[in-house]
Amino acid sequence: MSTTKKILISCLLIIVLIAIPLTGCPKPGIDKWGAIDILVGEIIPPADSDARISAFMPSEMLKKGDVVTSEDGTDYPIDKNTWFIFIDDDPQAFYAHATRYVFIDARNGSYDIVSESWPPLINNFSMWDTTNVGRGHLIEVWSVLGYPGPIAGSANTNPTADYGDAPDGQDAYYGVLGRYPTLFNTTNSQFGRPGGHTLNIGQETLGFNVSAEVDANDPNDPDGVPNLVDADSDERIYIITELSQARLAFTVAVSAGAPDMTRYANALIDFDQSGNWSSGAAGAEWVTVNLAVDVDPGTSDTIMTPLFAWGKATPPVWPVWMRLALTRAKIEESQFANVGGWDGSGQFEYGEIEDYCGFLTDNPPPPNGNGNGEPPPPNGNGNGGPPPPGPEKGPCGYDINYYVITISGGDLGKHIRQGVPIVQRSVDKVNQAAAAQGYISMGNLGPGNNSLSNLGQAFDDLAKAVKCGDYVLIYICGHGKKTGDGGIALKNSSGKTQEEMKPGDLAALLSKIKPCPDEDCETPEKCCHVSVIIESCYAGHFNTPGVTGPGRVVVGTSTDTPSRATPSGGVYTNGFAEAAGDPKADTTDPPDGVDPAEAGAAGEAAVAEHRDANKTGQKPWSSDNQWCDCKCPCSPGIDVEKWVWDEMGEEWVDEIEAWPGQLVTFRVDIESSGKCRDIVDLEMVDFLPDCLEYVGGAVLYAGGETYDRSPADISQGDGGLELSWNLLEIESLAPGESIAIEYEAIAEGLGENENIVYASAHCGYDYNVVVTDDDAASVLVTMPLSQDVLQISLEGYSRCYYVDEPDKECQYCTVTIKFHALDLTGGKLPITSLALNVNGEPFFSLEDISSEFFGDTMEMEAYCGQDIHVELMATNSLGLEAYLSKTGNTLEGEIE
Repeated sequence: MSTTKKILISCLLIIVLIAIPLTGCPKPGIDKWGAIDILVGEIIPPADSDARISAFMPSEMLKKGDVVTSEDGTDYPIDKNTWFIFIDDDPQAFYAHATRYVFIDARNGSYDIVSESWPPLINNFSMWDTTNVGRGHLIEVWSVLGYPGPIAGSANTNPTADYGDAPDGQDAYYGVLGRYPTLFNTTNSQFGRPGGHTLNIGQETLGFNVSAEVDANDPNDPDGVPNLVDADSDERIYIITELSQARLAFTVAVSAGAPDMTRYANALIDFDQSGNWSSGAAGAEWVTVNLAVDVDPGTSDTIMTPLFAWGKATPPVWPVWMRLALTRAKIEESQFANVGGWDGSGQFEYGEIEDYCGFLTDNPPPPNGNGNGEPPPPNGNGNGGPPPPGPEKGPCGYDINYYVITISGGDLGKHIRQGVPIVQRSVDKVNQAAAAQGYISMGNLGPGNNSLSNLGQAFDDLAKAVKCGDYVLIYICGHGKKTGDGGIALKNSSGKTQEEMKPGDLAALLSKIKPCPDEDCETPEKCCHVSVIIESCYAGHFNTPGVTGPGRVVVGTSTDTPSRATPSGGVYTNGFAEAAGDPKADTTDPPDGVDPAEAGAAGEAAVAEHRDANKTGQKPWSSDNQWCDCKCPCSPGIDVEKWVWDEMGEEWVDEIEAWPGQLVTFRVDIESSGKCRDIVDLEMVDFLPDCLEYVGGAVLYAGGETYDRSPADISQGDGGLELSWNLLEIESLAPGESIAIEYEAIAEGLGENENIVYASAHCGYDYNVVVTDDDAASVLVTMPLSQDVLQISLEGYSRCYYVDEPDKECQYCTVTIKFHALDLTGGKLPITSLALNVNGEPFFSLEDISSEFFGDTMEMEAYCGQDIHVELMATNSLGLEAYLSKTGNTLEGEIE
């Protein structure tokens, strides 16, 4: 073709192109993945920070007329197509805390970022209520960072390289051993390949930093600890999920002196949690295969993998162990085609290997925990059960009651729909601990009944129940406001705020429980010992007069910062509740239970440990302890209890049945039942009816010792004996202290025998005050039926002998008699005589015996065809008789 024609055609093409009407051209725009690319590429690049943040974006853009609203009421009207993203900068804390709202212009990708403190509402619905919001589903961005659990290292001479840190012989999941090829000489690889590692490092990196170690268990690792397990100082990457699909986003940096070439990324995820990487029923685990990575030398970029299926489980499975490899060489797919895909093994000349334990949650469980957000098993400390919250009795002997009110401000819609209701779990944990300790619940208020009016009613009910010497625990958990005077959001079951509890509101509630210094400890509707715990962000707003004050000690879990949480609840609350059930937390000598102050010390220690590990600023505060002392309602008292021992039930009771001649044991318990007053000069008179005979054996139990203590006087009174004890050796009995006397008697006469005891003592403070009490125990003496206490048995059979020839005539017979007699009372009513008669004549007899059992077998000769009549008679110590007879003929064999 000539040059002229070429020019002509070119001109015509230009003219045609210019002639196309511009109104028909599609407008440039940003789709959802373009918005995510802006987010992870420009706003929160993966390796730019080690903060465990998260982000959420509706899969459909917001339209003109939509409104985004913050919890504090700030509106952000949408006037054009906009991609909206919520970034949670501190997901391991209660709200309010640092968050960001990102608005991306869907036309050109420009964006605005607004600093906020709360999750958003979209058109007055929680962003996580996707059905009502009507803007598709949520695309979720989860940070992946390490939770180091280093093992003891082992020196070796393996190649110096960059190794991973996935478990190779250590636990991967609960009850599942990790068999990932991490160690150089691993036994968990295909084809005998070494654990995954790269020899030359630093020219291309996942993130910006890399170190070389002598195997994954190098004790001299430059990072300070061996890689295993999850301790290789991995830099942050993201898991980005959309329904059942996912992508990974990570930073790749190439040094200025490195060659300008394509690198390759490969990713493995253990979807079936089997402890190795191999595709199976849960789906393909080699999720990214030889992804080409082109980054100019001297620069870095965010790389996003193509979409892949996040396993096959519903809901999506986590945690999962992952391996990400950046290398210059591809991994040969054909080599692993028949073994479920690449297993993570191999030696690579250049690049970096990083392993991660990935969680699809804002708030991964802490290491070494049970990982399920539940409290530890009851009595898990091995000490036999939770201790009480304090002593049962006050210093002057009055009964102490322990009351609790728990208030849940409610969870955010975000946490509810993510299945991590950290507020409710905190409240549940305290409720469980308080119930185990023996607190009486006066209200467990949460979404649905946590209005200020309902709270006021609960405090009114508490005021009616409490006495001055009782103890009260008020536990409040909710999301707190940072601005203004602060306050705690009171939400409904959908996570929407209905009211706020401000410091003044709490002060008004607490004012219903008046302090009572120097008043009687049993004064109603007042209390000297109120403990208040506020688990909330910015709880320092409540450190104000009216909330603090006489009769109270108030603890806030944070001052002017967010309050931290784990999946199972607030960090402070976790420590508090665990200590409340652990007798080791009781620091009182002698031990008297774990009170809120002792449990609170464990809560503060848990916050300090979490603060140091996560570099947070949370610091609890506590008001001065302004508990007051009530005045003991002093008065002496005596309580006497009379008992008789029931041998069948093996217990002390107030009435038994006995037979004549039976030995019975009585017990008298005397307790000082007064309040803050000892009793002295105890006297006791026991009236024993004529039908009971005192036989002695009196024993005194006092002060943990046992003494022989016969009555000081025994005299005959009207209707029986009077047994008197003057217990001057008991110098005094303090409230709650007691003594006991036991003695024995024999039941004689039939009928009901009431044994009455009277006790008296003087007040140790005012001797003129005398206290008395009495009680009774009864012995019903009856004659038992013979068959209930005496058993006899009689058997007989005969055997005859014949002459064989010629007529087989009977020559003679023998009769065998087997008999016995048994005392069914076990020797209390022994057998005293026994007689055996045959055909009306005495055959065998015993007299003047005392036996629980007698039996024998005897023989006698008899005539052939002789009638035999056998009689057995036995008598016991009560004179009760038993009779049995048998009749037969010697030719019949058995005597029936």
